[in-house]
Amino acid sequence: MPEFTTRPTIMGTRGVVTSGHYLATAAGFRIMEQGGNAIDAAATMCFCLNLLEPQSNGIGGEVPTLIYSAKERRVFAISGMGWSPKDFTIEWCRQNGVDLIPGDGYLPATVPAVVGTWAIAVSRFGTMSFSQILQPVIELAENGYPVYQRMHDRLEQFSESFLSLYPTTAAIYLPDGRVPEVGQIIRNPDFATSMKIMRDAEESAKSQGRVAGIEAARDAFYKGPIAKRIAEFIRANPVMDVSGEAHTGLLSEEDMAEWEATVEQIDMAMVNGPGPRWAFMGPCMTFHVGGGEGGMAFNALVPAQRANSITAIRVPPGHDAEAVRDLARERFQVALGGGLEQLKGDVFRIGHMGDLNEPMILGALGGIEAALQCLHIPHGRGGVTAAIDYLAAG
Repeated sequence: MPEFTTRPTIMGTRGVVTSGHYLATAAGFRIMEQGGNAIDAAATMCFCLNLLEPQSNGIGGEVPTLIYSAKERRVFAISGMGWSPKDFTIEWCRQNGVDLIPGDGYLPATVPAVVGTWAIAVSRFGTMSFSQILQPVIELAENGYPVYQRMHDRLEQFSESFLSLYPTTAAIYLPDGRVPEVGQIIRNPDFATSMKIMRDAEESAKSQGRVAGIEAARDAFYKGPIAKRIAEFIRANPVMDVSGEAHTGLLSEEDMAEWEATVEQIDMAMVNGPGPRWAFMGPCMTFHVGGGEGGMAFNALVPAQRANSITAIRVPPGHDAEAVRDLARERFQVALGGGLEQLKGDVFRIGHMGDLNEPMILGALGGIEAALQCLHIPHGRGGVTAAIDYLAAG
């Protein structure tokens, strides 16, 4: 074992918790000490991260989840993906001059999936109530937490946008219209209030059992005042997006009330080629190069620095897979400042997945997207959910 590393090896006798922020990790450890299991701790840490890392994720986002049940000796997938508004149709886009879905603003917003995903995860695989799960994040939102460097830098980077386009966001994260200093305490009482609404709903239904209480907490979010407030706010407050036009949101109370997270059957496919074989276990997404008939190019490219997101991109006939692979490797090397060797194995390579005949480029998403941009090759979403969640070298 190395004497020092910035990513130390963590060992324990009952279990281990880890997250991207020390306060979220502490909350997960607290849940474990209170008798909760790994799913209870993971749910608590996710809600805490939604509060603590607003520049990276939020309670309005997605959380496709894989859970291994030691008792059942099986892996389960929870969809964790909200759907788009019913009103957001191709016809609506044509009538409103939208030929490319913007990457910001309210139009691309889907039903928030975090609450529903963890509700079904905790009810089926956890042991605790939702009130216990939410207590740490309620305390953090009410009592506050210190601004850290990465958060400060992102607030500074986007402060003008917050002040001009998202004033309610600025009211929380830019007190008095200024970027808070590192160490300054940020509080979010409205976040705490939303969590308390779910907590109180569970309390009212707890006589019907643990699962019924969790379902009541979930319904308070999707069928109660929280969903109503979300729908009213985004429909009443148009915001400018990258299209150059201001749009209101299309999510409705009905969209949110009808959505539920689902536990899905695991599908598995192998990417075969030179080097190790990679197993992809769903839920997963593949990207395809080039659009089909009537397809829409996906131009909101992600910076090449995204080292942690691995994906597979299908390369149809007419495009040179080797050229994409070689340029992806080159661009990613530059993005990491020559640090490609820190990622184990051949990060970018060509293989085949399942029964698909077209070659697949397997590698870090940012590097492949940078290569596609340089080669002027459009690419679009070709799969069902949001990431390859599990990779196993065999």
